[in-house]
Amino acid sequence: MRTKTLLLLAATLVMAARASAVTIARGPIIENPDAVTSMITIAWWTDTAGDSTVDYGVNSAALLFSNTVPQAGSCEIGAAGTCHIVTLSGLLPGTRYYYRLKVGGVIVQNTGSSGPYFTTLKDPTDTTDLFFTIIGDWGQASGHEQSVSNLQDAADPQMIVTVGDNAYQNGAQSDWDNNALAYYVNPMKRVTFFPTLGNHDLNSVGASSWASSVEIKMFALPRNGTEQERYYSFDDGDAHFIVLDANAPTNATQRAWLASDLATTTRKWKFVFLHQTPYSCASGIASIGSNTDVRNQWGPLFEQYGVDIVFDGHDHMYERTRLMTDYGTGPGTTYIMTGGGGATLDGAAQIDGNGQPYRQPLFGSKTICYCSLRERPVGTGPWRLVTWQHDDYLRFVRNPGYWGGAPAAETLTVRIVPEPLTRAAEFEAGRLSVLEVPFGETARWRRERPGDLVEKPALRVVYVALNNRRGPL
Repeated sequence: MRTKTLLLLAATLVMAARASAVTIARGPIIENPDAVTSMITIAWWTDTAGDSTVDYGVNSAALLFSNTVPQAGSCEIGAAGTCHIVTLSGLLPGTRYYYRLKVGGVIVQNTGSSGPYFTTLKDPTDTTDLFFTIIGDWGQASGHEQSVSNLQDAADPQMIVTVGDNAYQNGAQSDWDNNALAYYVNPMKRVTFFPTLGNHDLNSVGASSWASSVEIKMFALPRNGTEQERYYSFDDGDAHFIVLDANAPTNATQRAWLASDLATTTRKWKFVFLHQTPYSCASGIASIGSNTDVRNQWGPLFEQYGVDIVFDGHDHMYERTRLMTDYGTGPGTTYIMTGGGGATLDGAAQIDGNGQPYRQPLFGSKTICYCSLRERPVGTGPWRLVTWQHDDYLRFVRNPGYWGGAPAAETLTVRIVPEPLTRAAEFEAGRLSVLEVPFGETARWRRERPGDLVEKPALRVVYVALNNRRGPL
């Protein structure tokens, strides 16, 4: 009898091991192809075929709802039965739901108090804050990409919207799997994902064959554009989001749809996402600069219909324009370039002696730029940051409207010198104007250079040396 029991137990263990061998190969990815508050679609891929189940609920300890979809007979991406796409309906707006995934009845993704979970889109009457992040030029399998992903994982936004160049170099399946999604496994379990087509995302198929791209086949995107999923819009709370394909800015069909979409939305806030930037002051040999087709085709519509912010990329840098009113058709639009998601960075705008930003490409003439370097500063300080170089310097221009009186100098450069004694040596050599006296050195500086010291009240006494030979600050 003992032998039979042991054999039965061994057989049970073997069956359990086989049942638990199903593993997720890609995903999960949270999507909203219907662009409504009451629905969410979850997609994932496994190494074994089977039917697809999502258990879900507002309490992670009690998933009261479930939806099962039969095994897929075919998949646009992956072998038959290994793609799992389950749509959940009847959801409450602006609500967090926890979920668990099963394939063939086997749990492949469990849940708990820390998730995974998703949050549905909000009603327009919901006045709570919207929290979303924007990434661009990101899927390059770099340490910087991982750092940006980790920051978003910790911040836990409701959704991520991209501005294109999501999967370097060519937007192939291997690029998406190895260079993009592999770095966003944790955030993707919780955020609703809305990608934008960039030029690299279409390299493997060509811009005119966008419908055959991995991005279009793999993701379930809102289908309200005339050319479905190429461009689209959705609402979250009192904000309207528009995603465009700037690989084809002169496409008349897309422009007509954009005009109609902007004309009919009743949401207070309007945000647009596209790849090729209409305004860029990035420098460096790989930087591309402004795309005037995008600017001239869509800029008048953005201004006319009061688009608040256009987010873009293409050049690998952060930049913000002043309020642009080039076409005089409306209150103006601000453009934010956020192409620093993981690809190699371009240089920032160069600054002339008057604090004016300009772009000087390797080949071509100097052009004055549209960066908001001469706008009113954020806050009321005497200096405003205009550019920086990692581990090297910060450069500021003066704020002429500062309430305490504008500084005498036009610009201020802050050197980044990590070692305190090196900073002291640089100051003594006349190459620094201001220095916080290194801790432990104050007695010597009091004794040897009392005329250079300025003491101000602080939580602890901090001595600051002023090098008057460097001119007025």
